[in-house]
Amino acid sequence: MVAIASITQIGFNGLKMKKHESVNPFADRNFAPAPQNPDVFVSKNKSANISFKGLALKPGLFRDVAVNESHPDWLKFIAREIELYAKPNETRPEFSRDYDRVIHSSEYKKLYGKTQVFMNPRNSIVTTRGPHSTQVASVSENLCEFFGLTPILGRAVGIAHDLGHTPLGHDGERAIDKLSMLHLGVPFWHEKHSLRVVDDIATKADMQGYHRNLDLTYAVRDGIVSHSGEIDEIGLMRRKDYIDLRSISQFEKRPASTWEGCTDRIGDKIGYLGEDIEVALYKKVLQPKDIKELIKTIKRNTGVSFDDVNSSVLINKFVGELCTNSDPDKGIRFSEEGYEVYKAVKKFNKEKIYIPAANKQTPYIELIINTIFEDLNKLYDGPSTLKRVNKAKETRPVLMADFREWLVKYSDVALKERESKKYANKILYKIDNQRDYKLATLEYIASMVDKSAIEAFEEIMY
Repeated sequence: MVAIASITQIGFNGLKMKKHESVNPFADRNFAPAPQNPDVFVSKNKSANISFKGLALKPGLFRDVAVNESHPDWLKFIAREIELYAKPNETRPEFSRDYDRVIHSSEYKKLYGKTQVFMNPRNSIVTTRGPHSTQVASVSENLCEFFGLTPILGRAVGIAHDLGHTPLGHDGERAIDKLSMLHLGVPFWHEKHSLRVVDDIATKADMQGYHRNLDLTYAVRDGIVSHSGEIDEIGLMRRKDYIDLRSISQFEKRPASTWEGCTDRIGDKIGYLGEDIEVALYKKVLQPKDIKELIKTIKRNTGVSFDDVNSSVLINKFVGELCTNSDPDKGIRFSEEGYEVYKAVKKFNKEKIYIPAANKQTPYIELIINTIFEDLNKLYDGPSTLKRVNKAKETRPVLMADFREWLVKYSDVALKERESKKYANKILYKIDNQRDYKLATLEYIASMVDKSAIEAFEEIMY
């Protein structure tokens, strides 16, 4: 096993710096070279390790297809729709820069206030979209390291994949989708809206304080719009065509064009199952007896034995499955047994967690989303819309102030004010176009966090 990179020198404002020497990322992990073949790794841990005990693992099988400077499509994968502004002393590679632009952006911070399963969580134990995105990024990065892919690309896609999620979870997404179909004639789905967010909505201040769009690379944008973690599939092959990502329709659900992006799609599948079980136990939606029954079901249907079912157990099981069964010819995949375990846990979560939560939350969430949309939609008056929004601040001060700022930042309603606030991002809506205004309203609602949506609803009603 050779080191991934050698020592190199880079210039930094006239100084010479040495990057640290890369080492085998598996040197301190739970693997040791089998004596008969230095390329085969087996587990050193002799205790009951669900995924790795007794397995011969071959890391690095995807090394030749990793997205790096040796890849034949490298220039396509690092292409940006708009070239990034020049930055002095820039030392980061392209995908590291993408990752940093996401985590410092306006929309990323909102993920920590958006529902994962249970709406409007009041404490840090109940998972939101923020921790979920971190978990997916972690799973993807670890898989990329093992496969010999480019870990920072997997991490960048993972951290950004859910930026298009609405407040109040999938119920909020479905409510906005209904409004979008009714008023615009187009579906709303969070994977495509995540692309919209990173392309057109999320911003980050530049060196002079101007708010600019993220302008991410093709490879990261591609992984985001292709993540579709809700799809059940035993394995995944990468997409081989290079397409206009904005043209992808809701029903295509294409896989990513990079293997790194594929690790995020599968990481999204396995990253939430155990976490949702733990949160459901905390909230008393599940009882310990339910977990015992799940363990029995898995044993009966697959022959696999678990002492417990939680996030650690499931991620360990599924990551081990992927590491054992994947290669560039077969794709990133589970074994038949592992896939049956995955389906059993997902079925359990759907019946015991997701459907009961939706039955309690859906009517209230639809009422919140519809009420906010109707209140904002009736304010439209062409170029005079901002005057009506200002007037409405007398009775709904918080909502109207926030919505007014959205219009100033993303429309042509107040260009001088926009310039004074250093908004250099794209103008998305023309205020004299009522359809644009409806789109602005729906995308504003989609950008809200749970707390602001609920408070806006209460401000309107009370």
